Formats: sequence, structure tokens, C-alpha cells
Amino acid sequence: MHDTQFVSRRKTKIETQCRICGPLVCRAETEGLLGHIAFFIYISSFLIISGLLMTYIASNYNIIIIPFTKTRISDMLLIAATFSGGLRIFVEGFEELIKHREFDIDLLVFSAAIGAILIGFYLEAALVVNLFVIADYLESIAVSKAEKEIEKLTQYFPNTARVIRNGEEKEVPSNLIKIGELIIVKPGERIPLDGTIIEGEANIDQSVLTGESIPVYKTVGEEVFAGTFCMDGRLIIKVKRRAEESLFNKIIDLVLKSQKQKTEIETFIEKFSKYYVPIILILAFTVMIGGSLLFSEARFIRIYKGLILLVLSCPCALAISVPAGMISGIVNAARKGILIKGSKFLERASEAKVVALDKTGTLTKGELVVREVIPLTSKYTVNYVLSLATSLEKASNHPISRAVVEHANSQGLKLLEVSRFREYPGKGIHGVVNGKTLIVGNLKLLEEFNIPLTNNVISIAKEKDAKGAKTIFVCENRGIIGLIVLSDELKPEAKRAIKEIKKQGIRTIMLTGDNKDVATSIARELEIDEYHADLLPHEKVKIIKKLSQKYGSTIFAGDGVNDAPAISSADVGIAMGMRGIDVSIETADIVLANDDLMNIPYLIELSKVTKKAVRFNVILSIFLKFVLVILALLGFITLIEAVAFGDDGLALVVTFNSMRILRYKSKNLM
Repeated sequence: MHDTQFVSRRKTKIETQCRICGPLVCRAETEGLLGHIAFFIYISSFLIISGLLMTYIASNYNIIIIPFTKTRISDMLLIAATFSGGLRIFVEGFEELIKHREFDIDLLVFSAAIGAILIGFYLEAALVVNLFVIADYLESIAVSKAEKEIEKLTQYFPNTARVIRNGEEKEVPSNLIKIGELIIVKPGERIPLDGTIIEGEANIDQSVLTGESIPVYKTVGEEVFAGTFCMDGRLIIKVKRRAEESLFNKIIDLVLKSQKQKTEIETFIEKFSKYYVPIILILAFTVMIGGSLLFSEARFIRIYKGLILLVLSCPCALAISVPAGMISGIVNAARKGILIKGSKFLERASEAKVVALDKTGTLTKGELVVREVIPLTSKYTVNYVLSLATSLEKASNHPISRAVVEHANSQGLKLLEVSRFREYPGKGIHGVVNGKTLIVGNLKLLEEFNIPLTNNVISIAKEKDAKGAKTIFVCENRGIIGLIVLSDELKPEAKRAIKEIKKQGIRTIMLTGDNKDVATSIARELEIDEYHADLLPHEKVKIIKKLSQKYGSTIFAGDGVNDAPAISSADVGIAMGMRGIDVSIETADIVLANDDLMNIPYLIELSKVTKKAVRFNVILSIFLKFVLVILALLGFITLIEAVAFGDDGLALVVTFNSMRILRYKSKNLM
């Protein structure tokens, strides 16, 4: 629960034993605080029903047992109901007053109940306490749902792992395994620690981290993460991070820490409560002592009205209206792999006027693929050119080489043995195959070997480069026999994501370090409103700041590594996917763990829904409190109605309205 300066609300906690009941057996030992509350609800409700039965059904037996106060059996039953239901809230409220010098709502409600007893309103005293406890019970259940969603994540983290030590396989607690040790994961098991596969291959279900339901194939050299599920295959993994430093634990910490971030609305509520509470408290005691502001009334009526104001003085519903809504929005986002560092960033996302995006790794997959193999004459076939080039490329670990080899493997081509291999950084590679000298590289390497270029070759290369492709030349015995065209593939959801962002009235802008021709081609294909090319990291920062000044709140999404300065300078910085995830968590305000661009329009839509719910909560809380205060002064509401509508009833409405966000799903973005 949220605390204010003057009035605090009980926080949900787990009791290991019942410190109030003592030796009396109640459900607190097995069910925590909720079990304890339920136990006293039963007792209090039983006593209230018994008192009512004695009053209206068995009135002949409802004798006076305390003559000088004319207290009957039914009255004593109702008093007992008040104290049985109110014992816990009195103890906790008094502790809050002594330890923190704060007026807890528990103490205010219990004081109002005692006051009602003193002026002879026994039924109202019992009902006030019982309604309060029931509402608190339901509210605690509702709020705990969000916490349970977070707690569910811990179920995916294995407590032990099979580690290889001294040549033997041993089962050891995960938190005792060191970086560099080797662990074994079998089919059907969850991976206990982050690491790199050194032996084996398997399909890995990463949905717990990314929200992506399709398993990802992983093999030697690829990274795997704690909490993910090994569907098939036996893996030997070299541990890269300790258990407490795993990506999985960072995600849990990220969601937990997000609850502590305050929004502008929360700051306003704290300031409002700072003045509201003491003013209503002073008004309550003024009414009790000096009479109504409008009428001259009997003493017990004045006290009764003062007690109503005492109950209304607590801004409980107002205090929980923002955090209940924001944490529901954050948990909803986390289910889709959108990790938000704080509620203030969720609030800022709702105000976005511009979404700026990096190109490589954000709009594109960030991986080169072979698009086309072009033989220059009919003498050479596509397979011949590709086979020669791949025979040479297989000896290199360059991204272009890996893309060519992967493409050739998919075609099932037979590769040849290479001798005298040499790599020229930033230019290409050279070697000998079947006695023929091969060169595969860019124009710089061709110039170094004085290989002649025809106008036709230059024209083809320029045409492909203008479309954002990378062209490499394949040469045999100092003559160009073909070209291989590669490009960074657009993410399949990129075009739809841009369209959905623009539907929400938000301007889209691309920032890239690529040349203008590439940027123009991508921007035109995706129908992006504006683009800036040939940018260095610090230049992106300058543009982000200008966009914020010109349009307002700006979101920037990048890959979290070279885009870190721009991410940190934006109003809302978003890091994409697993690439550079450690840097992303430190730098970005929001991390899209599943690397899905469609989560950006979903995030903006969810943030607007969340903010709308929070505003409704705040406006309803303030409006209803003021209306009830006026009605109390005029004598139009009872103590029971003050609790039912102005305190816990209102708090329940606010809480359940916030909990709707947990179930929110966008109809347009399904």
C-alpha cells in the first residue's frame, strides 16, 4: 500500500505466527495476514448476527444486564463484535502511531467506532468495523494479485544445477556455482544459469523472458539464459554470470524496483494529502466541540458528525489510486516482455508526440543475408560463383562470410579446399582453389590488386548499394566473374508497427548511421515521416533534444549499445531485445526483451489506458470525498455510509478499476 505523511495504510505482509491472538489458533499461521483477517471477520459477523437476532427475533430474552447504562444483551454482543473485529486494527494502528508518529486509518476507524459506542450507536460501531475489515480483506486480495504475478516468475528459476567438477557430475545449489564452470542441462529441464553452449544443440523456449512462444534453436557458441526451457537435446554450458547477476534476476529486480518510482500524479497526491488530512481532522474536532458550522445541535449529534468526518479524513482511496493502477500496467507490460523501470516512464510514454528509431537492429534484424548472386556472363552459373566464394569465405568469421556460408549451406553446395588463405581487414579475402587465384571483397580490395572494373559492373553495384544492400565482388584469376548482394533484412513486423504508431497521432522518425541512399530506401518502404542519415552517436543525441523541444515528449528505441547516449537523453529510452541487454538495463527506461517492434505501439496504448484509469481513480476519490464531507456536515449520511462510500468502499472501487488493467489486451494489436 502507499503511505502518506499524515495517514498511512497497512502494508500487505505475511505473519509467521499470530502475534495478536497469542495461543488462540487462527489461520494466520498457514495463510498469513489474509487468513487472520478472515478469522476475525467470521467472529465479528457471528456476533453481529446474534445481536440482531436478539434484538428483533428473541426480544423477550434481550434483558438489561447493566442497569445504570441500560445496556442489553444485544448491545453487549454488538460491542463484542466491535472489539473482536477491531482488535487487530487497533493494535496495528497504535503501533504505527508510536513507531512512526503517523495517524493510521486503522486507528481513525477504531476511534470512530469507540465514539459511536460511547453515544449509544452500538450497531453502527460494529458495522463500521466489520465493513472496514471486510473491505480491507477484499482489497488485500485484489492488490496481492499483481504481486503474485511477479512472484510467479521465481518459479522458473531452478534452485540447483548439475555442475562438472573434477570430471564428475554433481548437483549443486545454483547460487554456489562460479563463472567459468561447466553445467549440464538435459531435455525437459530449465536452464539454471546464464552461459554459452560449448557442446550440444537444442530448441530453447524463451517465452518466460521474451514473451515469444516460438522456440529458438541454439547451438555451440550461442548464449542461453537462466529460466528458459530446454525442449530437446543435451547441453553443456559454460557459466557466464552468477545466479544473482543473471538476466532473469535482473528482470525480476527491474519489475520490483519499478514500484518505487513515483509519477507526477503521485507527487500531486502526496502534496494534496498533506493539507487535506489535517484540515478535515481539525474540522472533525471543531464539529464535535463547537457544533455544526450551520446548525446548533445536540451534543451526541455533534459528536456523531465529528466521528463521520474522522473516518472521511483518511485519503486511503486517493493514496492507492495511482500505485494500484501503475503497477497493474507495469505487470501487464512485463507479461509481453516489456520491462518498465518505473511508473513515471509508463506515464511519460502516454504523452509521447514522437517515436524515433534506430535502423540497424531496431527496424532491421541486424543480420546480413544473401539476397542475390549475379553471374556476369552465361559462362558462369549462380551455383558456381557461390560455391567458389563460399569455399573461401568459410575460413573467415566476418559477418559477411557467415551470411554467405549460411546461404550456401541452405543450397546444399559442395565446397572446395582452399590454400594460401589471407584476410584483408575491411576489404575482403584472398586464396587459391584448384590452382585458381580467388579474390572476394569490396572495391578497395579490387583496387589493391589492380583488377579492372567495367561500366556494367559499377552500374550494378551502385544500383544495389542505393537500395541499402552491400555488394561484394567474386574474382577468378584477376577477372570478375560475379557479384553477391547482401542486405540487412527488415523485421517482418516493422511496417505494421510504424503504421500503428502513426495511427495514434505520433510522428515517426528514423535515425541511422547509414548513408542517405540507404536511409531514403528504408524510410520510403516503411512510410516513416522523417529520417536523418550519416549520424554518429553524439549527433543522434542532439537530434533527440531538438525533437523534444520542437514536438514534446520523445521516445527513442535503439539496440542499447551504440545507441546508449540517445536512449539516455530521450524522454523515454527503449532498448531493443537481447542485443546488449546488460547495457540496456543500465541505460534504458524500458527494455523490449522479445525484440518485437509491435510492443512499441502496444506500450503507448497501454500507457494511455493506464493513465486514463489512474485519472478516473484520482478524480473520483477527490470528488466523492468533498461531496461526503458536505453531506456529513449537513447530517445526510451515517457513519456506516461514510465507511462504505467514503473510505473502504471507495478504495475497493479504485483498486478493482486498477486491476482491470492486468487483463487489458489491445484489440487492434492482436
